[in-house]
Amino acid sequence: MARIHTHPKGKVLADWACRLRETAWIPVGRSGFRRPSDAVLKNRSTEAVYSSTDFVAGVASEEVPEELAEALGLVRQIRASDLIANLEQIRCGKQPFDSARIGLAYRQLAALAPRATSEQFGDLRASDVRARFSAGGGLVVVEGIGGRPTWRRPDQVLRGRRVLPDTSRYVPDGDTHLRLWRFLNIPETGVVDCCLFLKEHADRCKPNEQTGMLIEVYRFLNALLAKGDAAGAASVRHIPLTCDGHWRAKRPVYLVAQDDLRAELARALPDWFFWDPPCRPSTIPHLVDALRLTQLSPRVVANKTVFAIQRGEDLAHRFHEAVSHLSDELARTSADMREALTIGWDRLRSMPIFVYDDTVPVTITEPGLAAPVSMTLRVHLSLDPLELHIAEGAIGNREEGGRAIASLFSDPAKWNFDAEWALAWQEAGKRDADDLRFVADEEERHRQLEQETDKIIASAKSKGKVQVPDSIGGAKGKPPAPLPPRRLKPGLAGISSVFAVEGEQPKPSSNKRSEPLRNEPEYKPRQDNGPVANTAYSTGELEDLGWVVARHVLEHSDRTPLTDFRHRQHVGADGAIDWNRFVELKAFGRMMPGSVQLTWSEFIRAVERRNEYLLVLVSGLEEGFETRVKIIFDPTRNATVSKSELVRLTGLAAAPGIELVVGDESSADTPFDASDGTI
Repeated sequence: MARIHTHPKGKVLADWACRLRETAWIPVGRSGFRRPSDAVLKNRSTEAVYSSTDFVAGVASEEVPEELAEALGLVRQIRASDLIANLEQIRCGKQPFDSARIGLAYRQLAALAPRATSEQFGDLRASDVRARFSAGGGLVVVEGIGGRPTWRRPDQVLRGRRVLPDTSRYVPDGDTHLRLWRFLNIPETGVVDCCLFLKEHADRCKPNEQTGMLIEVYRFLNALLAKGDAAGAASVRHIPLTCDGHWRAKRPVYLVAQDDLRAELARALPDWFFWDPPCRPSTIPHLVDALRLTQLSPRVVANKTVFAIQRGEDLAHRFHEAVSHLSDELARTSADMREALTIGWDRLRSMPIFVYDDTVPVTITEPGLAAPVSMTLRVHLSLDPLELHIAEGAIGNREEGGRAIASLFSDPAKWNFDAEWALAWQEAGKRDADDLRFVADEEERHRQLEQETDKIIASAKSKGKVQVPDSIGGAKGKPPAPLPPRRLKPGLAGISSVFAVEGEQPKPSSNKRSEPLRNEPEYKPRQDNGPVANTAYSTGELEDLGWVVARHVLEHSDRTPLTDFRHRQHVGADGAIDWNRFVELKAFGRMMPGSVQLTWSEFIRAVERRNEYLLVLVSGLEEGFETRVKIIFDPTRNATVSKSELVRLTGLAAAPGIELVVGDESSADTPFDASDGTI
């Protein structure tokens, strides 16, 4: 058809226009004619969907007036019926499969989809569109097994975030398709969908398989339950759970949040089923509630050891600084994070810690147990009384010490308090914290003081007068029998064993300027401080016996004897060998403490002489205790230093040095007499 010019000739009768609509007179493609309703005017939108054999030959869309095209019924826009027909032909194999063309059809249909179900869907009724999408195998293409395209009905697929690993259940995502999927009533992944998948997963997989996927589904399910899906929550309680390497759907199933405690209880109660969650239960609280688990809170009592007490004292300063680092960092990050602590920062700083060598010995009591059970844990945080019992290697570990500290915050799953604690512990090993103070800290301290005051007032009102028992007081009772006095050993044998202590390096300390040391100190005798309570010796006698042991250990035939400077001031040591190697003595009747104090002169001398300054710790000088000697070289660098009016050295148990055991008089044939210091 060749058109050169157009000239208006007048009005056309409706009858003539109707005959034109029903007659195949419109040329299309290279040959052939079609009715106007089957001929497409070529434009940008129609060109992307229709083939070249569908377009009106030789005429562009803009060359045909809209009134004429509408009167004749020419196709100027994409029709829903044509899009659906193309999908049906592709599904039946009459047209080759083209994923790009199918995606374009979905986008065009989404643009035509009405907002209300009663409205027209392009040139089709809304009900007809839903019926044709649901007929046969469906008109929704999804990615099947091995990436092969699969046709599905709308009631067989889901939309939105692909939580479940089965890709054949999800429609193509993207905002351009969303309106069509909503029109077809394709739902998002719901609680029931997750529960069905988890049951199928338990049937085909072992409990320890695909743990990452299981965690993702659990957390997504927790988010859905947080929105209050009461209808789906009923199906959650029957989800199979992992219990000791097996799936279990029946209840009861018991929950213990702490991993090592749960494992020990599972061994002690083999007939009970304990859930082994793939992630922390605190991160999925809504799911835990919906699972209808029986949560256990067994009573755990740590069995304190002398080593744990002393090592806890050694690390108390670092723990205090780590808490301050944590407080400072959370304050700089978010006020909400810092205020989430439930016990107050001052109380956390002063919390007693007991540090064990490898594991924490505990005793467990639980109504289901026939008798208390002894077991070991890596960490135990007691809330009443507030104490932390922990293995030394677990303090700075995020999964152990970090998790214990995080449990003291109101929402541990919201913030990474465990990771922040691990960083704070590392930082405390390098430097002291800034220890920022806030108004909230003072308010918390004042509130605690008021609470204690109220308790005392309430208690005083109900008690009345103080009742003094007859056993107290000289007139009403007899004095108790005196305890046997503590005595120093009358004699000691020679050295029975010697071994090196590698220890660990403490954090570095800074020096403080002080008065210069004297090279020739004045003589000023020390005064005997008198007897110690319930002891048969004075502090001077205790130090004298310690000096005898130290001299016995340190003096060698090829060296100048150890000179006693204990009665001279400003030497910075209790003795010296040829004024070159200095010795500071600390003597103890019983166990060696975790820390000792130095005067400023002793501290400065130790800093000055470094490896030529020996801190000699002699313990167990009383009867009934093993006498031990620990020699720490360069103590200001091998022990942790904290300074105030005096210098305190902590971490002595872990400091590198030499440790000796001195036998009692009965354990060797050649004892040395403590009275005059001779062997």
